[in-house]
Amino acid sequence: MDFLRYYSKFMFKIFAVFTMLFSCGSGYAQDKIETPPNDLGVEWFQPEIEIRSDQDLTLIISGMSASPATISIDLENIVVISGGKNYSNTDLRLAKAGASGATTRTGSTGYFELSIKMRPGLAQVPIIVRWKNGKTRPFLITFDVKPKNVEMSAKITKKLPPQAEKKLRLWAGLGSTYQSYSQTVQGSTVSFYSVASPSLLFRAGYWGPRFGVDAYYRSAPGTIKNVQQPFLLQNGSYSWQTIELRGLYNFPRSPTSRLFGVSSQLQLYLGLQDHATPYLDINTSNVVNLVTNTIFMGTVGLGIILARERDWSFEGYFDLQEPVYTSGSGGNTLSVSSVLAGDARVGANYKFAPNWRFGIFTYLQTHNYNFTYTNNTTNTVTSGNQSLFYSTFDLHLGYEN
Repeated sequence: MDFLRYYSKFMFKIFAVFTMLFSCGSGYAQDKIETPPNDLGVEWFQPEIEIRSDQDLTLIISGMSASPATISIDLENIVVISGGKNYSNTDLRLAKAGASGATTRTGSTGYFELSIKMRPGLAQVPIIVRWKNGKTRPFLITFDVKPKNVEMSAKITKKLPPQAEKKLRLWAGLGSTYQSYSQTVQGSTVSFYSVASPSLLFRAGYWGPRFGVDAYYRSAPGTIKNVQQPFLLQNGSYSWQTIELRGLYNFPRSPTSRLFGVSSQLQLYLGLQDHATPYLDINTSNVVNLVTNTIFMGTVGLGIILARERDWSFEGYFDLQEPVYTSGSGGNTLSVSSVLAGDARVGANYKFAPNWRFGIFTYLQTHNYNFTYTNNTTNTVTSGNQSLFYSTFDLHLGYEN
């Protein structure tokens, strides 16, 4: 019950902060509404395709225009120039008639996406940009849709939307941490769990079109409030700190890079992590001292970002970890084997201004290994198994440019 009450209070605070930031974002959008556009032009981006079957595709048309404007496909006046057998203009209209994908509104930065079901072939598609006062501007664009590519008659401003091309990334996060710890020595197990705040995150990165680098600092606090007899607790507070440097590779994004109806970007990670992990050093007098050991890990993982150019985007990754160096606290010796270690991160971002995002994320880190710990002061050697886990629930604020 204490755990639930703690998290209820914490979630209420999160909701209050989120509401404040969302209001700031709404205010930003409202400022843009008050300024009417001089032109209802469109910057067109490379069209994309979501493959449904060999002869059934979804064409995704994207671009940037005035905000807030309504962008729609004139379904009644699509002209099929050439296409699959028995495929008519009526088929094309009925395929998307009444669906939300044929009409949309520009986001806070002017970005929009339209979608329509098509088969490979050539078609003229009328698209209308409409401002709130009724002012409109029509575009008639020819699309040459192929099974794995699409070409359009309008000039393509960029291969990727601007949000996907941002390079500099600076983030800070604040939240709460749940940790669990289990240590088994000679058949006897000592374990505890902890809920503590604040967890901290700082991140800085620079991404190119294909390669990038990220640096992270994480601090996940924990505490032991008491231990069972006959043990005597000497020190019960700690912080599991992680310093990470990771390189990333962006897999080439093609016109078919779509998942769940939105754009997707796959990434490969290779990195190094330095962990300051807790350890219960129990001496012959049953005095428990919570110390910090160092485990230096090599990591490899995969990640995905969904709908990066939209106001709401989603991301996650999973890493496997392998120790390359270990050391005990205070010059003591630590060695580990039979390691199972990894981390994962998943969350959502809301773009409330062109370069600013607010995020809600959860991060998980788990270690399970056999260990041998040598206390060089007392000349005692302890062997056993250690299992550590923590998860953070954080609010993130990020600047991307």
